[in-house]
Amino acid sequence: MTDKPIVGMKELIDTIEKGGAVALTDSTSIEAALELIKKYQEQNVDLKEFKKQKTNIINQDIESNDGRIQFIRSVIIETLKSLNKKSIKFPGLGKVSHSVRKGGWIIKEEELLIDLLKEEGEDDCFEEKTVLKKTPLNKLLDTWGPIDKIPKGVAERDEDKDSVTITFEKPTTDPALIPVTKKAVEELDVDSINFSNV
Repeated sequence: MTDKPIVGMKELIDTIEKGGAVALTDSTSIEAALELIKKYQEQNVDLKEFKKQKTNIINQDIESNDGRIQFIRSVIIETLKSLNKKSIKFPGLGKVSHSVRKGGWIIKEEELLIDLLKEEGEDDCFEEKTVLKKTPLNKLLDTWGPIDKIPKGVAERDEDKDSVTITFEKPTTDPALIPVTKKAVEELDVDSINFSNV
């Protein structure tokens, strides 16, 4: 099988490097755009996995350090207690102080507690939060807009934005259905494309 070049890739790269979203000359160049998007998405999967692995290692180090810090803090507390001191200053470095914090209550079932507080009239112990439901609110405002019934506190509507949905087909092994060879896609150096004007 001979390698087929990715149709429209040069035009797409030229468009990207010039900056500005302008139309390509024909719809076959969209294939190049899909190949490029797919390549970047694959890179993102790899990068996210790498980030996850690095994050896990970093989180383990942070947890380890936090455990060490907590142990050292408990040693300081025990030392202050044994010396019968509430605080000690270390000029040029800092100060340590010991106090006993009152323990807080652990709420296991918040809804039950809120119901009881409502029954008891203890409204100062909780607050109810009202949340706007965006979809029905947008529909209502769409009907009110044309009749000038938009209430104060509502800004002008955002501009409508174009959107595109892209779905990728599952890989096929049938050579007749493969428009571009895997080799041509793999050889595409997406890191060399200059996006600085975009």
